[in-house]
Amino acid sequence: MEEVRILSIVPADGCYAVYRNVPDEGPEFRSRLLCWALVEARDGARSVVGIDTDPHGTAEIAAYSNNFLRYEFGSAT
Repeated sequence: MEEVRILSIVPADGCYAVYRNVPDEGPEFRSRLLCWALVEARDGARSVVGIDTDPHGTAEIAAYSNNFLRYEFGSAT
């Protein structure tokens, strides 16, 4: 996992992170995002990332998970 500093957050209403349990196999599943965060890496590079929770309730950057596929916007169906 890359070390970053969170500079700012905004709500992520209606946004989801999409994952797959086993890379390239099995069904996809979605996790509701808590927020979008502007983050800064050690080298000064900035990016916007989605933050959700893992099954234990720990907030984490979705895109840093090895089974992350993409972000989606819209209904939970």
